[in-house]
Amino acid sequence: MATIKKNSYSTTRTASKTKILVLFCVLFLVLCGVVYVCFFQFFLEKHFQQMIDDGITAKAEIFSCRQKSNRSPYACVYKYVDENGTEYIGGLEPIYKTKQEAETHIGEVVEIYIDGKGKSIPVGAEPHIGYSSIWVVISTILLCADIVGIVIVSIKIRQSLKHCID
Repeated sequence: MATIKKNSYSTTRTASKTKILVLFCVLFLVLCGVVYVCFFQFFLEKHFQQMIDDGITAKAEIFSCRQKSNRSPYACVYKYVDENGTEYIGGLEPIYKTKQEAETHIGEVVEIYIDGKGKSIPVGAEPHIGYSSIWVVISTILLCADIVGIVIVSIKIRQSLKHCID
């Protein structure tokens, strides 16, 4: 029968490794979320590229302007409703410093690509597939590195516990 040695040094080291393992596990959960968002954005950019390749366009009207935060610039917002009642709402890239400057464009018509399901992108806008794919690769590598860290720390904890019991 194995006896347990009372060694405060190894107990402290095991507790420290356990804290590191918990940190790696929390990081794993965060990285899973980051990887999900990166893949979602990548497939959205690919969808935008497919809309451009399909070439289905429509004329949308600028109906308002918006600001992402109190200190950010203003962007014009367009809206188009197709014959099936599907709404296409999106923001335009040209941004303006003042609300008055952006409001001067309300009522103007812009051309957009549509997918028939409510997604749209302005004609002339470029999807960032390369940028999105880089983030997918980076986040996946970080997730894999975190998994390796979890495995290594788990092995070290197991070894420490084995030494305590022997």
